[in-house]
Amino acid sequence: MTHAIALLTLIVTCASAQSDPKTTMLARAGWDALARNQPSEAANAFRDAIARDPRNAELHLGAGAAAFLERRDQDARAALERALALNPTLSRARQILGLVLYRSGDVSAAVREYERLPNTPEYEQGRVRLERWRREADLHGRMTSVAGAWFTVSFEGDADAELAARALASIERAADRIGLVLSTYPNQPISVVLYTSEQFRDITRAPIWAGGAYDGTVRVPMRGALANPQELDRVLAHEYTHALVHSLAPRNVPAWLHEGLAQPWKPISIR
Repeated sequence: MTHAIALLTLIVTCASAQSDPKTTMLARAGWDALARNQPSEAANAFRDAIARDPRNAELHLGAGAAAFLERRDQDARAALERALALNPTLSRARQILGLVLYRSGDVSAAVREYERLPNTPEYEQGRVRLERWRREADLHGRMTSVAGAWFTVSFEGDADAELAARALASIERAADRIGLVLSTYPNQPISVVLYTSEQFRDITRAPIWAGGAYDGTVRVPMRGALANPQELDRVLAHEYTHALVHSLAPRNVPAWLHEGLAQPWKPISIR
């Protein structure tokens, strides 16, 4: 989320004033709430401001930024696309829209948005991200997928087909097992992607010791340890739990609780 905070700092410092005093007050309250990392308060302020000035692109940008931080990605996308429809040159909206699309799993669409960012120092970090996303889109374009009831597992090359089938069976067992304990199951399909260790580090920027990652997609490096079925089960159950918690509570779940819930899930017996 570090890049999102930096991005919102840019938004707050660049926000334009409104002509109507009441709208100006609401807009400033929204930007100030974003600066304090209070997106729910910001969303309320921008909603009221938009009701007074519905064709103001900056207000839709603010609403989209608040929704992005609250992980309301559909709302964020709608607000940011409206901002760009009103003002196609509003690159700050395009920058956040790319992040929303990427988090939603549409890497190609995220690339298209970032390709339209200005070639200025202000968007240098965006260009670095764009190159990484291009490599990921190219890789995913070469991948094959297998689908189950709740999951789609993507992999590169016929040699990994057996591992992909094992991964799909493993994560579906985890969903059944965890569902019995928590009484909840995935409310939408979850994507799982298997990578080489090098691909995993390039795409996730995770430390070398990381066994997996979840950022809207479950990402797993296929290093030697994953040849061990027990290790494969552990990693996939761990990352699936992160995905499930995100689906239930997208925001404000402490890291310690996330990690505590994602600790190894052991099979349970029903007597």
